[in-house]
Amino acid sequence: MNNIQKKYGIAAIIVLAIVSVIAFFLSKSFFAPAIHHKKETPYTLFIPSGSNFNDVYEILLQDSVLQKPNDFQRVARLMNYNKEEVPPGKYILHNEMSTKQVIGKLRSGSQD
Repeated sequence: MNNIQKKYGIAAIIVLAIVSVIAFFLSKSFFAPAIHHKKETPYTLFIPSGSNFNDVYEILLQDSVLQKPNDFQRVARLMNYNKEEVPPGKYILHNEMSTKQVIGKLRSGSQD
C-alpha cells in the first residue's frame, strides 16, 4: 500500500467518523421527547388562523413545554414545517411524543 492509498484511507475514516457523529445527533433531535408538560394531562396547543411557524414556536416557548427548543427548530426546518402559514386548530401533545411526531402532527393538520 503506497502513501496515497494510506492518506485516502485515513481521510475516508475521518469523514465516516464525522458523518456518524452528525447522524447520531440528528437522530437524537428527531426521536427524543419534545414536550415536557408539568401537569398530568396532555398539553393542548391552540393555533389561531393565519399563524406561521414562528407564532407556533413562540406559543410553545411561552408555555414552556419544549424540552429542547433548538432541536425543535432544527427538526422543523428539516421537515419543512417552517412555512408561512400552518394549519390552525386544537392539537393534543403528549409528553412521550418525539420531536418528529409533534412536527408531523402539526404539519399534517391532524387536530384533536
